[in-house]
Amino acid sequence: MPDIDDEERFLVAELVDGPSLRKYLQNLRAELGHDSPALFPPEMAAALVLQILSALARAHHEGIVHRDVKPENILIAGLKADADSPRTSQRQSDPSRPAPVAKLTDFGIAKILDAQSMTSTGQILGSPAHMAPEQIESGDITPKVDIFATGVLFYELLTGQLPFDGKNPAQVIRRVLEGDFSPAERVAPTVGGRWSAIVASMLARDPERRPGTVDEVEAAIRAELDAMGVKEPDRELLDFVHDPRAIAGKWGERMKPILLQRAIAARERGDIVGSAHDLNRALAYDPTDPKLVRAVTTLRTRERRMRGLRRAIPIAAAALLVSGGTFGVVRWSQSRAHTAPSASVSVAPVPTKSVSAEPSTAPSARVDAGVPSASVAILTTVPPIVTGGPADAGASKRRVRISVFPPGTYSVDGGAPHDSFGDPVQELSMGEHTISITGRSGCCEPFTQKFRVEAGEGEQSQTFKLALKPARINVIGAEGAKVTVVRQSDGVQLATGPAPLSVVLTDTQVPVTITVEASGFPTKSETVTLVPGDARAVRFD
Repeated sequence: MPDIDDEERFLVAELVDGPSLRKYLQNLRAELGHDSPALFPPEMAAALVLQILSALARAHHEGIVHRDVKPENILIAGLKADADSPRTSQRQSDPSRPAPVAKLTDFGIAKILDAQSMTSTGQILGSPAHMAPEQIESGDITPKVDIFATGVLFYELLTGQLPFDGKNPAQVIRRVLEGDFSPAERVAPTVGGRWSAIVASMLARDPERRPGTVDEVEAAIRAELDAMGVKEPDRELLDFVHDPRAIAGKWGERMKPILLQRAIAARERGDIVGSAHDLNRALAYDPTDPKLVRAVTTLRTRERRMRGLRRAIPIAAAALLVSGGTFGVVRWSQSRAHTAPSASVSVAPVPTKSVSAEPSTAPSARVDAGVPSASVAILTTVPPIVTGGPADAGASKRRVRISVFPPGTYSVDGGAPHDSFGDPVQELSMGEHTISITGRSGCCEPFTQKFRVEAGEGEQSQTFKLALKPARINVIGAEGAKVTVVRQSDGVQLATGPAPLSVVLTDTQVPVTITVEASGFPTKSETVTLVPGDARAVRFD
């Protein structure tokens, strides 16, 4: 350790012999190719994220928030940084060295920037796509901004693309602030609903809805890894790095029986949602597996029965209440008939025609033949079962959580508009309602649909998916041009034909390569991100 008075001073740092995670991902994509079912098996992505969380836990314990967690700031120790592919990287490394470890680097922002994370020119320093909303809006820096950034990293490892993307930094920032991203399981079905839910919790726009500490995230990830049979994530991550093609290709066969077994167990417990998550992920690996198809059929049948039972229980309970009340009233009337003068029974009698006006409220089969007509008329005062809509006077209410994808503005029964961000909860009366939804920035077709609020305890969830508008590609300056649009993530051709070309999108932001061929001009290619309702023009000058 040098003396502080020495003329020569130096900083000692660890030498990490390995590439950045960004470089490793690029090499991995080249190694696996576009025909690979997934870039990173979900459990291997989780194993890598665990190592990042371990580093963050230590930093947070020391009162340090990193504020710039991203693949460029993570080094993979144990691999040659100049290797051409992940597989040759491992062969060139020393076999006696320990498993590759993710090293979190570049804590400069945590030490240098002020609370606003801005330079003097107002430029956001760092990557907007990895920054938490509160970090952009108010500079409110807590450990939860690192949880958010790690969620972005986890999402990219699982799906091969960023949750928040756009044509320019301003558009990216807007989407981060709006919480506008597609669930990971929609982008890559083999991710499954359980991993997707963990990532979504990390990416919650409201910091209060994120896990409180990185330890909580780590516990959730380890629990899911353990359930999927990955007991030694570090060792298995090393195996994956050694031969990613072989392991990624067989991952589905390994996961299918585990997912099926857990789905059956969840179904037996009555956990229909959990069972569906596991079956959907297993089917994503092999949609033709007869065991999985039978399991899905059984689950759907059970779900329909449970749905029917849930609808029948309130009606049966109400009917029981009515019949029980009827029995009590009849018994009371009979006792009154035996103990009081007959004149008191006929005082102010209700006309019997009121009974026939609402026959459904007077179950005559339950009425003894000897009961006076006045006591029969009393039965008409029993309130009917509530089956109407929001206008039903005195109808009970239930909390309804409304989810809209992509986020937009909605109103229920023509009421005040609400922003769908954060899945807001409404107090709605039992019965039928009408919801009208408008997407943001012209992304989607206007949407109106009826839905019912069912009787029950707890919150009712209502999810609505808007129809995305197609993007449109036009060509200026070249007649008869042919346009081809290819998705970058997997090389799938989305559309081809003469300009103007309509491109159907399944997500709110899709990185693509647009290739235009026109007679008398050299072929022209552009890499852009298409969004629903987007209008693009390729110019030939």
